[in-house]
Amino acid sequence: MSSSRRSRSALLVVLILILILGSPSPTRAQSFTIDDVLSPGFPLSLVSAKAADRIAWIEFERGMRNLYTAATPDFTPLRLTDYMDEDGHDLSKVQISDDGSVVVFIRGHTPNRDGWIANVTSDPRGTERAIWAVNTGGGDAWRVVEAWNVALSPDGKWVAYSKDGAIYRSAVNPGTHEAEAVDDAPPLYSTFGEGGPLNQQGVVEFAQQMNCKRDTLRKLQVVLETHLCLVAVNLIETLYGMVHIQSKPAEED
Repeated sequence: MSSSRRSRSALLVVLILILILGSPSPTRAQSFTIDDVLSPGFPLSLVSAKAADRIAWIEFERGMRNLYTAATPDFTPLRLTDYMDEDGHDLSKVQISDDGSVVVFIRGHTPNRDGWIANVTSDPRGTERAIWAVNTGGGDAWRVVEAWNVALSPDGKWVAYSKDGAIYRSAVNPGTHEAEAVDDAPPLYSTFGEGGPLNQQGVVEFAQQMNCKRDTLRKLQVVLETHLCLVAVNLIETLYGMVHIQSKPAEED
């Protein structure tokens, strides 16, 4: 072998070694871990106070869902809730009072069409979807009432909410009423026409009332075609007069 061929062979070996040793291996190219990927928080549901320089939002961080707030001058994030377990409970419907002092939110998943709420932890006691509130100045969050949706009053003192197709109102302050009394409070509006609550049972009740009225009218039509027609007419006139008198407003003296 000539010296020139040996030189070319040696040069080729050197180039191959440079390529092999100089190229980063797949292991060395990975400069992050799974924990690094899951660590950054994911903010959503950002709200702002109308009369104060304060914001609030929900943040997913390492699988945990918590409520945060920040205010002027530097808007440093402050965690308001202490849900430090990756339990899968959803947070949503964040609202803040006009002065930025109170934030409300709903904890729990959205009910399905049958009204069932996902029991993500398989708790034998069941689960719920409820309104929670917290002061932006600090302190623990507190449960307000079981609800499916929420609307916070501008002053942060009241919430209007829906549950089982009915509309309710509750004080945000936990000391205003006992928790049991709040959950069992009568609704502000809960009827479907002349039936029951705005849910499947209410629709059934309404349909039953309509069927009853329809059946009564059918029977009345039969009676009006008989010799008892005059009796039925007089009875209806008498009943109508009683209803008409009761419905009249009281006359002023």
